[in-house]
Amino acid sequence: MQLCPQCGGARVAEGFMSSVPESAFRPGRRRFLSFNLRGGVRPESWRFQACLDCGHLWGRLNPEELRRFILTQCTEETRERWGLGAKPLAEADDLA
Repeated sequence: MQLCPQCGGARVAEGFMSSVPESAFRPGRRRFLSFNLRGGVRPESWRFQACLDCGHLWGRLNPEELRRFILTQCTEETRERWGLGAKPLAEADDLA
Protein backbone atom coordinates (compact mmCIF):
# COMPACT_ATOMS: atom_id res chain seq x y z
CA MET A 1 0.00 0.00 0.00
CA GLN A 2 1.35 3.41 -0.96
CA LEU A 3 1.01 6.26 1.53
CA CYS A 4 0.92 9.97 0.79
CA PRO A 5 4.36 11.54 1.40
CA GLN A 6 2.66 14.75 2.55
CA CYS A 7 0.07 13.63 5.12
CA GLY A 8 0.61 9.87 5.42
CA GLY A 9 -2.92 9.16 4.19
CA ALA A 10 -3.69 5.75 2.70
CA ARG A 11 -6.30 6.94 0.19
CA VAL A 12 -4.02 7.33 -2.83
CA ALA A 13 -5.34 7.35 -6.39
CA GLU A 14 -3.18 6.71 -9.44
CA GLY A 15 -3.91 8.43 -12.71
CA PHE A 16 -2.48 10.33 -15.65
CA MET A 17 -1.77 14.00 -16.17
CA SER A 18 -2.91 15.36 -19.49
CA SER A 19 -0.68 18.12 -20.70
CA VAL A 20 0.77 19.86 -23.71
CA PRO A 21 4.22 18.69 -24.86
CA GLU A 22 5.95 21.77 -23.42
CA SER A 23 4.97 21.01 -19.83
CA ALA A 24 7.95 20.38 -17.60
CA PHE A 25 9.13 20.75 -14.01
CA ARG A 26 11.20 23.89 -13.43
CA PRO A 27 13.21 23.60 -10.20
CA GLY A 28 14.26 26.70 -8.29
CA ARG A 29 15.11 29.89 -10.10
CA ARG A 30 16.59 29.99 -13.60
CA ARG A 31 19.59 32.07 -14.56
CA PHE A 32 18.93 35.32 -16.41
CA LEU A 33 18.91 34.69 -20.17
CA SER A 34 19.34 30.93 -19.72
CA PHE A 35 18.11 28.96 -22.70
CA ASN A 36 16.75 25.45 -22.87
CA LEU A 37 14.43 24.22 -25.61
CA ARG A 38 12.30 22.23 -23.19
CA GLY A 39 12.35 24.82 -20.43
CA GLY A 40 12.52 22.21 -17.68
CA VAL A 41 12.59 18.49 -16.91
CA ARG A 42 9.78 16.38 -18.33
CA PRO A 43 8.36 13.56 -16.21
CA GLU A 44 9.53 10.01 -16.91
CA SER A 45 5.87 9.05 -17.19
CA TRP A 46 2.62 10.99 -17.25
CA ARG A 47 1.38 8.61 -14.52
CA PHE A 48 0.99 10.38 -11.18
CA GLN A 49 -0.40 9.64 -7.73
CA ALA A 50 -2.75 11.93 -5.81
CA CYS A 51 -3.85 11.84 -2.18
CA LEU A 52 -7.61 11.89 -1.76
CA ASP A 53 -7.21 13.34 1.75
CA CYS A 54 -4.89 16.34 1.25
CA GLY A 55 -4.68 16.68 -2.55
CA HIS A 56 -0.91 16.24 -2.73
CA LEU A 57 0.19 15.17 -6.25
CA TRP A 58 3.44 13.40 -7.08
CA GLY A 59 5.22 11.65 -9.94
CA ARG A 60 8.75 10.82 -11.05
CA LEU A 61 11.50 12.70 -12.91
CA ASN A 62 14.76 11.33 -14.24
CA PRO A 63 17.21 12.41 -11.49
CA GLU A 64 20.16 12.82 -13.90
CA GLU A 65 18.11 15.11 -16.18
CA LEU A 66 17.02 17.09 -13.13
CA ARG A 67 20.64 17.55 -11.93
CA ARG A 68 21.77 18.48 -15.46
CA PHE A 69 19.03 21.12 -15.73
CA ILE A 70 19.90 22.62 -12.34
CA LEU A 71 23.63 22.71 -13.19
CA THR A 72 23.17 24.33 -16.58
CA GLN A 73 20.06 26.49 -16.23
CA CYS A 74 19.52 27.49 -12.59
CA THR A 75 20.90 30.30 -10.46
CA GLU A 76 23.90 29.97 -8.16
CA GLU A 77 21.54 30.19 -5.17
CA THR A 78 19.50 27.24 -6.45
CA ARG A 79 22.61 25.11 -7.16
CA GLU A 80 24.07 25.85 -3.73
CA ARG A 81 20.77 25.10 -1.95
CA TRP A 82 20.82 21.55 -3.34
CA GLY A 83 24.60 21.04 -3.02
CA LEU A 84 25.35 21.11 -6.74
CA GLY A 85 28.09 23.74 -6.80
CA ALA A 86 28.14 27.44 -7.42
CA LYS A 87 29.35 27.75 -11.03
CA PRO A 88 27.04 27.00 -13.97
CA LEU A 89 28.20 24.64 -16.68
CA ALA A 90 28.31 26.16 -20.14
CA GLU A 91 26.68 23.24 -21.94
CA ALA A 92 24.61 20.23 -20.95
CA ASP A 93 27.09 18.10 -22.95
CA ASP A 94 29.69 18.86 -20.27
CA LEU A 95 27.83 16.45 -17.98
CA ALA A 96 27.73 13.51 -20.39
